[in-house]
Amino acid sequence: MVYSYKVRTDLIPTTEQDKRTCAERIFQRQPALLELPLILVPEHLLHVPEEFRQQKAVVISVLNRWMTRAKEEDLRLNIERPWIPTAEIYIPHTLRGKRFLKIAKVIGKIPSTLNIVPKNQNQAYWLLTMRYFWQARGVLFAHKLLGVIPNPIEEQGVLSRYLPDTSIKNLELITNIDLACFLLLVRGGRYIRNWAATNKIRYPFKSPMDLFLKIQRQSFLLSWKVGPDDSELDWLSNAQQRDNISARIRLLKQKRWLEPAAVRQPYLEMKQAYVDFLQQVSWYGYWLLVLRDHFDNKHWEKNLLSAHWQDYINALKAGKELFVSEFDWRGGQPYKTKTTSKVQRVEGFIDLLGYIHWVWT
Repeated sequence: MVYSYKVRTDLIPTTEQDKRTCAERIFQRQPALLELPLILVPEHLLHVPEEFRQQKAVVISVLNRWMTRAKEEDLRLNIERPWIPTAEIYIPHTLRGKRFLKIAKVIGKIPSTLNIVPKNQNQAYWLLTMRYFWQARGVLFAHKLLGVIPNPIEEQGVLSRYLPDTSIKNLELITNIDLACFLLLVRGGRYIRNWAATNKIRYPFKSPMDLFLKIQRQSFLLSWKVGPDDSELDWLSNAQQRDNISARIRLLKQKRWLEPAAVRQPYLEMKQAYVDFLQQVSWYGYWLLVLRDHFDNKHWEKNLLSAHWQDYINALKAGKELFVSEFDWRGGQPYKTKTTSKVQRVEGFIDLLGYIHWVWT
């Protein structure tokens, strides 16, 4: 007797989205950073189920272009994976929505537009991890500034559904710093422009947002230089890193040490060293150099610029742990302290769903 079987082709995944959905059913997805395509859609599409929204031509077209660029970035970083995990961010196609898209997009692209060339595969994985974090950072900053979409980090928000709790917490802290910085640049713009003119320093920015983005780019480059790109075989302890940001906050407020600190220089020496540093790092430091001189410690509540400066200081205080490196980079490779207090090498790897993870070797 001969048996014949008919394969049900309707059960075989065909599109990349179908394949990913099928894989996520088989392999349990762990919370992790991922690609965040930004898609403008007509407002009425925001009220239909996401599975129907994904089938619309306007969505398919934008997503295809976005993923083509994402695959090109993978290729540049020598990263191979079956597919790239995504969580689409849908934005209403309005004037405000287009401004949201522009801001979120330009912030999210910062790590990819600085011509950084990783020296090894771990650095490539870290650069991609940072790209994903900055994409989320851009989305949350744009939301805090403009609203437009539901809060992405609240319960059931798009970022909360995909990212680990630690990333959500860090995003909240860093975007509070970003927003305080931006509002300070808006309020203190004339002081900065006058200072630049007085000191014959070119001021090429058309808006506070342009200056903000310049500061963000320089911030990322500096963090890469003292992190993955640092060829030294040693690093600052976590305690030293925490003390450094605490000292920086007091220097910005121009308040002396509460008591002699064994790990710090005397206040006046460190103050001069910090001023010298701010003068050497272009706009990353210039704006702080200017605005700290307009902060009134005694009457800051009555001075709007001083109030914004205090908001920035408060955001820095709340986010001090952000300035303690997640990895200790030694000779261009990442290390991390285990619960045993032993510092050990870590390695990045790509799981079967395309997510990046880090494990001790």
